[in-house]
Amino acid sequence: MKARGSEMGGRNFLSRGSRAACRMRSAALLALLLAFAAGCRSSDSAPPRASYPALESSSFGTMRNVSVADQIWFGGSPGEGDLELAQRRGVHAVIDLSSPEEVCPIDVAAVCGALGLAYEKPVIASSDPLDDELVDQVLELLEREDGEPILMFCGSGSRCATLLAIHRASRIGVPLEEALIEARRAGMRPQDELFVREQVQRLAGGPPSEPHPSRP
Repeated sequence: MKARGSEMGGRNFLSRGSRAACRMRSAALLALLLAFAAGCRSSDSAPPRASYPALESSSFGTMRNVSVADQIWFGGSPGEGDLELAQRRGVHAVIDLSSPEEVCPIDVAAVCGALGLAYEKPVIASSDPLDDELVDQVLELLEREDGEPILMFCGSGSRCATLLAIHRASRIGVPLEEALIEARRAGMRPQDELFVREQVQRLAGGPPSEPHPSRP
């Protein structure tokens, strides 16, 4: 009897130990499930990543005020060495956005021709370098290149920043306010912000805006 009682006591002890181990495993499993659920909620609440390429400060030889986004470099007027660098970087087209008053130190068209680079010169009115026609021309050129590396320039790079902001907001899907912040950082003049807003509204099919004051 004593031996049997001892055997039963041992079984009870093992049973209690098994139940304790089971409870520990259940608690651990519950903690794991709660952690997984919290991770899912955190992932769901995290803001989605931008699906468009960022506009960043860059360098391009001796050019001043250079920025780049999605293989589109832009800045101030280039020198001959900068165009040779463009060829080495695989640039397909050079877009000249200089106004008639902005004189480049080299014959860009001739150098591009010698290097085998496409040279594009949209029509720019000297009285008002930013207008609907220029925007439409630049957007058409950017769409025609379809992702090929491009180099754009003007006297200081400011006009390029303004026009690229319109392109990014109206064609790439960058939120307008973000495109404006990018453009200001890239050298866009404060007085051209209204022009960007008007053009994005025009291209979206919105009602025409009131004519803005002439820009210096």
